[in-house]
Amino acid sequence: MIPLEHYLTLASILFVIGLLGAIVRKNVFFILISIQIMLNASILTFVVSSKYIGGIDGQIAAAFIMIFSVCQATLGLSIISHLYRKYKTSSTNFFKVLQG
Repeated sequence: MIPLEHYLTLASILFVIGLLGAIVRKNVFFILISIQIMLNASILTFVVSSKYIGGIDGQIAAAFIMIFSVCQATLGLSIISHLYRKYKTSSTNFFKVLQG
């Protein structure tokens, strides 16, 4: 059986990769992908902790995070595709101009 530390190390590495991707990238699509990677890291943490504790609470939380992740991706992609059709760019520098 794989120790708990290996799972938590993998989850923390995934979270850091997602965080760096969200900070460094200037493309909105890559930022959404980075947020999805961070949510997957939290799902992994909840499922592994649920497995080692022996309860089902972590799996229920992981299911809610998956539902939130799907809603976030759907809403984010629809907003981005609408803005891309209107302004023909997906750079985050351009969207700062839209703030007013």
